[in-house]
Amino acid sequence: MRSFAAFLLGIIVGVAGTLYLPFVTLHREQMNTDLRKELDVLQAQMHDIGDKLKTMNLPKPQIGESASPSPSPTVSPP
Repeated sequence: MRSFAAFLLGIIVGVAGTLYLPFVTLHREQMNTDLRKELDVLQAQMHDIGDKLKTMNLPKPQIGESASPSPSPTVSPP
């Protein structure tokens, strides 16, 4: 009797798994598609930022010509 119950339980679990597996696979593929879209957008934004940084002209420090010295940190007694 135990073996028959185990057999029936195995069949029930197998049928439930077979019916549920396509849902899990479709859901996983949908998530992968959504994540791929988001990654593509982020990658495009990173390329745009990189291009902007490459073309950005930063001011060069002028040494000697009215350059103000940077303040040095001071330590106050406790």
